[in-house]
Amino acid sequence: MTLSSHSRTIALLIAVSFMLAGCVLQSQTAVFPETKGVDALASIGSRFTSESLGKDGTWVKEEDEITFTADGNHYVAQNTKEKDTITILFAPLDTGRFVMQAQETKDKPYAYMLAEIADGHVLMSPLLCDDLKADAAVAAEVTFQGSDCFVKGAWTGDSFARAAKVLGPAKMRLTPVK
Repeated sequence: MTLSSHSRTIALLIAVSFMLAGCVLQSQTAVFPETKGVDALASIGSRFTSESLGKDGTWVKEEDEITFTADGNHYVAQNTKEKDTITILFAPLDTGRFVMQAQETKDKPYAYMLAEIADGHVLMSPLLCDDLKADAAVAAEVTFQGSDCFVKGAWTGDSFARAAKVLGPAKMRLTPVK
């Protein structure tokens, strides 16, 4: 998946454009089956504005809204300006934290982010390939192909928890529309 293709996927997912180097962790098949998905957004809503973390450390609001519609154990997300949808499964990691498993279309790989529900927001951290390279133990569980990276072997919640330790603060957040 190229950076521009991945950026479009993330833009649809959270209606935010961000300029980050590298791609995010991907897999050709789902790490989490549908049965592992939970209704993570039930307590905060289904319509959100999106924000990205600016260079000065403040949250910058984006123009679009994104709507999450529950469908089985996953969500279908749609940006208000786009007709395309993306499928997102929230798999619990630990209290208040989730792995977001997103797929743009059936023929595309799955992409992964970590999400935390805190203070009435969904805080999101992409699992950037460059960040994953920084830790030898995490990097050993990843196949790197140019700027792309893919899970190697069977990833579990523990694998994502280890990867979470190499990430900085959340770079994106969703704020419920009231």
